Amino acid sequence: MFKVKYSGTTVTFIFLVCFALAAQTVQAVPISSYTLSPSSGTFTPLSGATVQTLASGNTDDGIYPLAPIGFNFTYEDTVYTQVSAVTNGWMTFGNLATTNDLNNNLSAGGARPLVAPLWDDLEVSPTGSVSYLTTGTAPNRIFTMQWLNMEWFYNVDTPSISFQVKLYETTNTVEFIYRQEAGVTATGRTASIGLAGIGTGSGNFLSLNSSGTNPTASSMTETTNISAKPATGQIYTFTPGVVTAANVSVSGRVLTPDGRGLRNAMLLMIDSNGTTRSSRTTTFGYFRFNDVEVGETYIFQVQSKQFSFAPQVISINEDLTELNFTAQKGLN
Repeated sequence: MFKVKYSGTTVTFIFLVCFALAAQTVQAVPISSYTLSPSSGTFTPLSGATVQTLASGNTDDGIYPLAPIGFNFTYEDTVYTQVSAVTNGWMTFGNLATTNDLNNNLSAGGARPLVAPLWDDLEVSPTGSVSYLTTGTAPNRIFTMQWLNMEWFYNVDTPSISFQVKLYETTNTVEFIYRQEAGVTATGRTASIGLAGIGTGSGNFLSLNSSGTNPTASSMTETTNISAKPATGQIYTFTPGVVTAANVSVSGRVLTPDGRGLRNAMLLMIDSNGTTRSSRTTTFGYFRFNDVEVGETYIFQVQSKQFSFAPQVISINEDLTELNFTAQKGLN
């Protein structure tokens, strides 16, 4: 802990308490910041996986029960431990899917947030299954959800595609991998491939423009008519971005008990490491701190020979323009 003084009175701050009480907001990692890396590898069918039975619906339009990831997986800055898959080629995080939506719509549809390796009107073939498995050891475990021997479109009687979603511990990377099957695909197939966040609209999804070896990904325009099978061993890897927020400014005013601006008062801004910056008020009591780091909680204190002021503990996540201090009556 450390101590700060104002007008002869000592106030003790214990950082654990201070930070528990201060409302801090983590800078979110939006879906639009995820980066796509296409590559080629090997599709390896799961061995020893848990084969799921439907919670509702059927093999054409069905929802599977919650499956444990086996570790904490962070997606769009929220930690999840469970997922729920649907027959139509997508998987949602956190709760049982509330819809088996076959109408692919990464920008607004489905049970969000979700990942969609091949979102279309699919059906699990008589030889197919949906299963999951967690492999490896902490902190490098991998969760895999597998759609094996899927019929694409629903009115095709033979399996034409298999695919997996892999979730990686620690890196929070999402990976799609595919294997072509011998069956044909029907006309009318119009799939989407990509990610979707909790929110809707532009910036809240990432959509591949094709199922080729080197597609691009857009957070503004969704491609909903993908019809070609991804190549066997085709991998699409999505890596969460790092959002670096620009530093901000903090400004306000120091006032006397009757509301007049107090000139020449000293403002102290103290961060969690005890580093202190100062700013002196103008003739009419205004002060300003520039280049303030966001995501940090600060103690603001006024020093004045004439008046006493209560310190304020503030979490800074954006520009703050009305951080005002009014002198306490009877304490000067």
